[in-house]
Amino acid sequence: MATMDVRWAAWDGSGLEHLRLTIDPTAVHADSVILAVDARGRPYRARYRVDCDERWTVRRAHIEVLEEPARLL
Repeated sequence: MATMDVRWAAWDGSGLEHLRLTIDPTAVHADSVILAVDARGRPYRARYRVDCDERWTVRRAHIEVLEEPARLL
């Protein structure tokens, strides 16, 4: 199993993301947290997880905006 952590910022400095990518012989998982500003200038936090099979075919995706109250997209 290989795990990679990647972090980056938006070019304009208005956001950050931390992605953890895990690859094993039978599956690939991407798990990420985003801190950013939307088009109206409002800050937001979001998290997503994408689960793929060994051929990188998406099997499940989950996206959540972390706010009060929490909601799923």
